[in-house]
Amino acid sequence: MSDTTFVYDPNFSRGNPLAGPGWLAEHPDVNDRPYSVAVSTIPSSVYLPRLYPDAFQPVVEDQIDTSSCTGNASTAWKEFAYFRRTGRRPNFSRLLTYWGARSYRGWQNQDNGAFIRDCFRWMAEKGVALESFHQFKKENLFLAPSAQVLEQAARHKVTDARRVERTDVLKAIASGYPVVGGFTVYNDAVFGEAAQATGLIRLPRDGERMSGGHAVLFSWYDEALGLVGGPNSWGTRWGRGNRIRPGWFEMPIDYLLNPSLSDDFWTATDLTL
Repeated sequence: MSDTTFVYDPNFSRGNPLAGPGWLAEHPDVNDRPYSVAVSTIPSSVYLPRLYPDAFQPVVEDQIDTSSCTGNASTAWKEFAYFRRTGRRPNFSRLLTYWGARSYRGWQNQDNGAFIRDCFRWMAEKGVALESFHQFKKENLFLAPSAQVLEQAARHKVTDARRVERTDVLKAIASGYPVVGGFTVYNDAVFGEAAQATGLIRLPRDGERMSGGHAVLFSWYDEALGLVGGPNSWGTRWGRGNRIRPGWFEMPIDYLLNPSLSDDFWTATDLTL
């Protein structure tokens, strides 16, 4: 990949209803707490959606034409954790997490994406409210949460957010923790006919145009297939024929392991309410 030339197309996302600059990559911070795992070997495959099928929303979420993928992926992580603790699947507000992450940067009135770290920071400091308290509607995109929403969110916090090294992502999944991460979107690899039909994202080729970043929830891997994947947030318009669930994504493990193609991985180990 080192000799491959990619072309950035800043106008691509404006013309594609599925594309948005939702994930903003961020450098590690000295205050980040690293995820550590004691295991040296892991199973050749782990499918959390098969182990915990009801921990994920039955119909994949849709961020429509917003840049809220970080809020979608991070909130999906919290829903998984809640299910693991209670056996009940909640429906938490994706838009609240996205608003909260932007608020740390003064971006409440902008829709240009957010940092995954800020999503986990918001969930740790303020929590996540139920969807019914702060619904995913375009008119709520810039709406500040009410005192009632914040009171409800305070009941559902993340208490042990951890930054994950890319080489530990599969280990985290094998330990029962899905991982939120971002990847660089290349037009044909992600929005080509094959990807839109199957949800399988291939490695980008020489000369492909890059159109921003996207955050997802990595929740399974299969080393025999050389793939990793999980729920996406583009509805079933994209990846409608995915073999795990309609609208889910999968990509080569090499995509995840390449620092030029993916980065900024987060999870938590508390699995609290």
